[in-house]
This record gives sequence, structure tokens and C-alpha cells, in this order.
Amino acid sequence: MLNKPQVAKPTSETANARKSNDVNGADKASQSRPIKDEVSLSSTNILEKVSGIQSLLENVENISRTLNMSIESVDTVLNKLEEAGGTAVQIKKAFSGEVQQDNVAALEERFAALLNDIDNLAQNTGFAGENLLNGDNLVFEVGSGAGSKYVVEGFKLSSDALNLRPEQFSSASVADSAYASVTQAVDEVRVFRAQLVGDVNEMNTRKAFSESTIEVLISSIQNPVEQESVSDEGAALLALQTKQMLQNSEASLAGEGQKSLLDQF
Repeated sequence: MLNKPQVAKPTSETANARKSNDVNGADKASQSRPIKDEVSLSSTNILEKVSGIQSLLENVENISRTLNMSIESVDTVLNKLEEAGGTAVQIKKAFSGEVQQDNVAALEERFAALLNDIDNLAQNTGFAGENLLNGDNLVFEVGSGAGSKYVVEGFKLSSDALNLRPEQFSSASVADSAYASVTQAVDEVRVFRAQLVGDVNEMNTRKAFSESTIEVLISSIQNPVEQESVSDEGAALLALQTKQMLQNSEASLAGEGQKSLLDQF
């Protein structure tokens, strides 16, 4: 059987095919350019984002230092309270005949000295003129927008606020009442300490996320997504993944203050 001769395509048909390919190529180029432009636009703002997050991170670290300092003072107060409770028990034993009653005066002085130590701690544990242990609330800026403040609630730890006062220990019942008051004060102070620990954990979460976010953003500068070795689709995917990572974790950021950073990405 004879093979049919190949018939050359008309010039017009060849031109149309070439034109079609050119159009498709132009379409693909026009589709890829916005992707690159979008990624490049994000890259130009990365240093600004990093600077903003670092500023917030500094505030978080300041809060953490203040909280840890306050917790140390609270721990000292708790130790003083527990010693005061033990002193009240010793006074009760003295009136009950279990120990020599001659020690009551010295124990009474010791009880008063412990309350004085507690008052000094409550008055002198401050930050920028505010004192958590004296009932002041500390308000920290953690962003530039509305609602971007973090409030640490204070608690009055003076002996008077804890319903403790130097006693004239005249009987075992007075000592027993003093011990009950000290026990209640210990419970209240432990609740306050737990609150401070919760605030520290919150700050640690914010710090860890902020540092992780900075690493991601710095990495995007060191390994720019617009390099030739990375496809446009990969660049767009990386930008999308980073944005989703930020948005899905924005609860760990500083609230409204850092949402502006997300909006820019």
C-alpha cells in the first residue's frame, strides 16, 4: 500500500497555531507575574513585620520579668506566713502547757516581726511605680491597635489586707484564732500566685510564637521565594502557608495589635 504523501499545512493555519501558542504563553506569563508581584510585595514588608513583632516581644519579656520578680516576692510572703502560722501554734502550745509559757513574749514579738516583713515586701515590690503586691494592676502595651493591652491584676498582700495583725496573745484561743487567720491568708496568697503563674505561661506562649514567627519571616528573606529554582506555584504556596500559619495562630499573638501585621501579609 502506498503511503499518503504529507500535505503541508497552509501558511495561515501554521500562523494561527503559532499565534495560539503565543497567546497561551502570554496568558501563563500574565498569570505568573501577579504571583511573583504578590510574593515580592510581601518580601519588601518582611523587615517591617519583624521589627513590629520584636517590639511586641520586648514588651512580653518585660511582663515576664515583672511577673517572675513578683512570684519570687509572693513565695517569700508565703514562707513568712507559714512561719507565722507555726509561731501561733507554738504560742497555743505554751498556753496549753506543752511548752514553757515563758516563751510567749518572744514568740509574740516574732509573730509581729513576720507581719512587718510581709508589709515591707508588699510595699517594695514594684515596677514603673506600680506594685502588683499592693493591689495595683499593671497594663502593658502589646500592640498598636485597640484592645492590644495586657492587664496583670494585682492583689493586696499587706498584713492588714490579709486580716492579720500583731496580737496580744493572752490565751490559747487567741493563738488558735491567729493561726486560722494565717491559714486563710495562705490560701488567698496561693490563689494569687497561681494567677501570676498563669500569666507567665501566657507570656511564654506569646514569646515562643513570636520568636517562631520571626524565624519564619527571616528565613523567607534568606531563602527568597522568587528564586529561579522555585516555581511560581511553589512561591505562591509558601506565601499562602505562611499567611495561614499566622492567621490560625493569631490568638497567640497580641490580639488586635498584631492583626495589622496579618493584614499586611
